[in-house]
Amino acid sequence: MRFIPSDTLRELITMPEAITAMQSAFSALSDGSAVVPLRTTLDFPGSDARALIMPAYHSSSRYFTTKIVTVCPTNAARHLPLIHGTLIVTDGSTGKTLALMDAEWITALRTGAASGLATEWMALPDAHTLGVFGTGAQAYEQVRGVMSVRKLTRIIIFGRDPQKTTTFCKTVSNQFAIPCFPAQAPQEVSQCDILCCATNAHNPVFEDKYLTHGTHINGIGAFKPAMREIPSATIARARIIVDQRASAWREAGDLILAQKDGVVAEDCIAGEIGEVVTHKTSGRISREQITIFKSVGNAIQDNVIASMAYERALKAGIGTEI
Repeated sequence: MRFIPSDTLRELITMPEAITAMQSAFSALSDGSAVVPLRTTLDFPGSDARALIMPAYHSSSRYFTTKIVTVCPTNAARHLPLIHGTLIVTDGSTGKTLALMDAEWITALRTGAASGLATEWMALPDAHTLGVFGTGAQAYEQVRGVMSVRKLTRIIIFGRDPQKTTTFCKTVSNQFAIPCFPAQAPQEVSQCDILCCATNAHNPVFEDKYLTHGTHINGIGAFKPAMREIPSATIARARIIVDQRASAWREAGDLILAQKDGVVAEDCIAGEIGEVVTHKTSGRISREQITIFKSVGNAIQDNVIASMAYERALKAGIGTEI
């Protein structure tokens, strides 16, 4: 069995390659060729922490993968990552365990790539200002994903901690040579053509009244029924595309709570992103439309990234046999 750490994984797959892989993954999810049961969740009693177990198999791949992650919102106070995880790659024919990988970076990469894919198909072609809610690892990969598909001229970061937000902006500016500024007021949402929400919020992170026509939103932070980043008023008037209908109505608090508020029904979902990229439905039908890609994450995303990483690591002799 080969162990592949996160610092090595970063060298194996680029963001554009990950976005292409997401197109394949979501297409397989929507057409049924991916075998992906709804993930098992385990809430830790007495805390807001949660463990997720996510198996997946793709009929066109020889690998079965299982990801086990923990999400601990209080880790920030401990100066620890929000997400810890392990991903296991198994031979789909023999059942032999082939590789063990750090799942934190794979999770961030595939989530950023999913937003990149959705942005490519749903955002306005001339969108140039990105707004990001959040300053963690997920937020950074959201920036990378969107920058891979749109020519951005500036980025506005909405963060709760001024010091972390300033540091994040400096990192992004230095890495990508693009102006990146901390938001000074909630109204600056109106300046954004694209919004990425990558937080653990339980209440909306922006007000619907500040959105301008044509804005595209990637909502990737809320993954439990009680969590939400997007206001019900926005859910009610937007064209909504999800990663998977079944998992969205099971876990996406943005949708579940909007339904409880009485502003939408289950038919508010226009389609899955896999249906968009195979031209079975449209991600956007007018320039004025608000569009939302709502994702709670899917194991097939991990499967395609981990399979690619394993094959490249094996070919390059990267990793440690254990």
